[in-house]
Amino acid sequence: MQTVGLIHTLEQCLNRMQTVGLIHTLEQCLNRMQTMVLIHTLEQCRNRMQTVGLIHTLEQCRNRMQTVGLIHTLEQCLNRMQTMGLIHTLEQCLNRMQTMGLIHTLEQCLNRMQTVGLIHTLEQCLNRMQTVGLIHTLEQCLNRMQTVGLIHTLEQCLNRMQTMGLIHTLEQCLNRMQTVGLIHTLEQCLNRMQTVGLIRTLEQCLNRMQTVGLIHTLEQCRNRMSRPAAPAPSKLLPLYPFRRRGHINYRAEPNRGCQHAASCTPGGGGAPSSPCEDEEEEEEEEEEERKLALCSPACEERLEP
Repeated sequence: MQTVGLIHTLEQCLNRMQTVGLIHTLEQCLNRMQTMVLIHTLEQCRNRMQTVGLIHTLEQCRNRMQTVGLIHTLEQCLNRMQTMGLIHTLEQCLNRMQTMGLIHTLEQCLNRMQTVGLIHTLEQCLNRMQTVGLIHTLEQCLNRMQTVGLIHTLEQCLNRMQTMGLIHTLEQCLNRMQTVGLIHTLEQCLNRMQTVGLIRTLEQCLNRMQTVGLIHTLEQCRNRMSRPAAPAPSKLLPLYPFRRRGHINYRAEPNRGCQHAASCTPGGGGAPSSPCEDEEEEEEEEEEERKLALCSPACEERLEP
């Protein structure tokens, strides 16, 4: 018919073949159209089948395309449905995939959505899962996120939960972390809360721990809070203590040399005192005064001449 110029379009051809009883089923129709090289791509095929009223819904379309071997995997199916403009949002896509029985669990769904590049961040993933009604509680959400390997540490988990607005107060945060078994002891709890910047002062820490029932007595509180502080070095201690001759711990100061004129001679034998000796006596008196201010009464008795 095409050779003699009686049929010029596919619609005319198809109508003629159906009219004369040559094609009875869609498979026969599609096979005929492909055999006559009238349809070269899936888009053309689907457009033609919809144009002639053979396919009315996406499910029929997808079933037919799989039946004739045009789509073999979910990725191909999803790409085709998006290419043909049948699916515009993730919700539609997920609903379709679930309707057609391609996705049965959240793990499969998430893996598929990540595979086809529809979800790139945890926030997007969680928002989508909540939108389609797959996750209803924080416990489910946290379990799922850990199961699919999106959250590995408590800090990441807490930051995510705060970012997504799931936890607003420290009490909620602590209750959740204890519920999911992430915190077992007070030390872990306090370290974590300080690490994520929830507690900045001791008062806040104590109030929080008492509020959540972790500390019940003052002894527990003091034991938990007290940390042995290193003794601060005293600025009053002399470099060379116990310089008085005759003291049990006497140590002579090293001779650093005289800084005065050459006429300065050490005293002794009735010679007049030199400036060096006068300064040394003044230094000794000052040292003794500072030392006595620091010593105990027993030490003072030992220092008496």
